[in-house]
Amino acid sequence: HCLLRRQCQATDVCGPSDEIPCSGHGECVGGFCFCNGDWVGPTCSHNMLQDVRFLPNEDPSAGVNECRDSRWYNDLAHSLATEIWRIQNPAECDGLFRLRVPLQGIGIMIQFLVGGITEALESGRTMTVESSDWPWLNHPDCAGSGLQCYFAPVTNCTNAMEDVDEIHAKELTRGHIQRAGLGIDAKGRPNGNVGILVPSAYSHKGSFWYRSHVLHSILQLWPFKQYELRNLRNRLGFSSNGKIIGVHVRRGDACAASVGYRTPCQGMEVYMMEVRTLAQKYGVKDVFIASDDSTALHYAAQTSNLNVRYVPADRSILESNWYVEDRIRNGLLNAGIAGESAIVDIFLLSSCDYFVGTFSSHFGALAFEMMAARKGLVPPYISLDLAWAPRH
Repeated sequence: HCLLRRQCQATDVCGPSDEIPCSGHGECVGGFCFCNGDWVGPTCSHNMLQDVRFLPNEDPSAGVNECRDSRWYNDLAHSLATEIWRIQNPAECDGLFRLRVPLQGIGIMIQFLVGGITEALESGRTMTVESSDWPWLNHPDCAGSGLQCYFAPVTNCTNAMEDVDEIHAKELTRGHIQRAGLGIDAKGRPNGNVGILVPSAYSHKGSFWYRSHVLHSILQLWPFKQYELRNLRNRLGFSSNGKIIGVHVRRGDACAASVGYRTPCQGMEVYMMEVRTLAQKYGVKDVFIASDDSTALHYAAQTSNLNVRYVPADRSILESNWYVEDRIRNGLLNAGIAGESAIVDIFLLSSCDYFVGTFSSHFGALAFEMMAARKGLVPPYISLDLAWAPRH
């Protein structure tokens, strides 16, 4: 990897003669722009919180500045991961709290863990989780394990202690938003759904950087799960050298949801139009699509001249306009089987190189955040509705 080499090969993108170095959103050092938080791109001209697409002229992972881009993005990542490990694996388990996560879509439930880790870092207490909160991950092979069905434990401290303080994820998130001064939207109205508290040591890196690296630190698949995922990638034809566009098509109850920030679900032809935009710009021929809608998958495979891949599975149990949590509560959905399908799609999407989807979807945003942390830079993307934001 370039970080192990003595020196990065790169071309200057800024200099002392620039009238406005780095678009006014970063610092020019040695001909390279070190961008302020949530600004990205060679000259810091792209704002993650405002722009719905990032299509630089050169693929960031293939250009001459890839090494320096990666250095900027991974700067402090090791420090953050080390701090998380220290607080989550104490020598004495005498300062704990239990994060209680409400039953919702698996994407937003996992996102709530970021708030829990932030609370741990800010308070100096260790976060534990309640396995019964995670029916999504109670696969028949490991019933009752919750997160540990797929992921290494988030802490070395037991969760069975009776006298542990309990903190509910939604209340914690709202408190963090207020502490960060993000409780008011652009029109002066209270907004308890958008925002993230970033510890001061990492605030200059921005909310996207922070969230992506926290998720990357705590979502560590068990080795045998990693092995199964690699085998699946090989069977689907993922190449170790070729680039692939990851597409998340939002369907099901998300399309019927009345949440204010969500827009109506788009037709598959809109997704494929944007896929072609990325394919033509960066010379990509392979596409992976994750969706609950089998019709959307078949449409993409039959109408595109690209190599379309998806996980072959029975999606009939997922195709419904009912809220997924209501179906789980009423015994109408095998949450463990559906959860495994979701985990597989999230990690396959995160292993791609470009993204097309909707950032109003917690599932799609989660996969994209993990993609950025894995690649060590923000990859080209197109959101069909909103700019990225730390929504809850």
